[in-house]
Amino acid sequence: MKLNLSPQILFIIVTCILFSGSFYTFISNNDLVNKIILVIYIIYFLFYFKYIKGIFKILFEQKLLILFFGVLSFSAILSSHKILAFENLIILLATTLISVIIVQRYSLENWLKILSVVYAILIIMSFVYSLTSPNGIETGFHAGAWKGIYLHKNQLGFVMVFSTIVWLSMLKRKFTYKRLIFFLFSLILVLLSDSSTGLIGIVISIIAINTIKIFNKKNYLNVALVFFGFSFIISVMSFAIINYQAVTNILGKDITLTGRTVLWGILLDFIKNSPFFGYGYGVFWLDGGYNFMSPYWSTLKFFPQHGHNGYLDLALDGGISSLIIMVLILLSGLIKSYKLVQKTNDYKFFYLFTFLVTFMIYNLSESVLLKFNNLSWIMFITVIIYANIEYKNFKQKSTILKNTERLDKNGNKLTLLFKG
Repeated sequence: MKLNLSPQILFIIVTCILFSGSFYTFISNNDLVNKIILVIYIIYFLFYFKYIKGIFKILFEQKLLILFFGVLSFSAILSSHKILAFENLIILLATTLISVIIVQRYSLENWLKILSVVYAILIIMSFVYSLTSPNGIETGFHAGAWKGIYLHKNQLGFVMVFSTIVWLSMLKRKFTYKRLIFFLFSLILVLLSDSSTGLIGIVISIIAINTIKIFNKKNYLNVALVFFGFSFIISVMSFAIINYQAVTNILGKDITLTGRTVLWGILLDFIKNSPFFGYGYGVFWLDGGYNFMSPYWSTLKFFPQHGHNGYLDLALDGGISSLIIMVLILLSGLIKSYKLVQKTNDYKFFYLFTFLVTFMIYNLSESVLLKFNNLSWIMFITVIIYANIEYKNFKQKSTILKNTERLDKNGNKLTLLFKG
């Protein structure tokens, strides 16, 4: 069934496109961007206020997520920049509410259809902009790499990695040439962005999908394939460790992962100084981390705007306590989505599982875990809530099916009929 493009759905599509990061390429005035974002949230309020009870019902059912926001709130209270931390937290909560609205109003199937429209538009816009404007291609250190409608090549790579996941899921539902073309275009844009992290993300997503397929088919051939597959991966990793210099040269990186490992060492020291509740959400990297990082700029030889690791940045924002809760949220979503795929083999649950695997791995070298006004956070929260709801529904259905069959004294099945 085709997606009904109502005004509400069209507005969600526009929001996702803007929140993917395309805002800042075309509007350099931050004040204007902030005003547009405020208008977006006001429109959501007007569109969905009548559903507010159902929206908050779903939100408050997410116990771990509520606990996570509670810890971030306590971190803000202890922060040296309380107002800033609370402002950031309120905006993050507003972005979270967009995710809850999507879950409350639309099925997972329809959300995937909405995302496919979003990514189709982003693919077309990035190709057209890079081919027609010099601003669509990097200059300087990353000269030649495509960045499409984004400010940096890695942004394009990141967006297109999750585009491939959406299109792979849609291809699993039903093969069409249109879906195949958009999947291939997503791959091409990742390659043109020259994003090593993006390429690794693609490989991980494909491995994740095929690993589930193998484990769903219980026979000796598949066990052997898994065994030899893991043996091959371990062999490649061993070769990479022994010949790390040659491997990093092939990838076009230095052995410090473009300075990341040095940066991570510095950030770990800061985490040790405020381990339990961090520095407050968004406080550490205020003004590019000037208050904390300026003494280390000469050592790093670059000016980081974030930690290039989502987990370290979260520990800086809300301490180890918030990091532990986030890991629990991720693992819970991962386990539930895996069980759903294993039991149903449904393309929708493939999307949930593959997104979480890729998202978790991606945050090891990029900081995309905790971003307000951002499509990645909207997608992440929808995945977590959909996984919780779908898993709960599946368990309820399984329980009902088990209860409908009983055995009589002779071992014959008796079917019990339930009213309602």
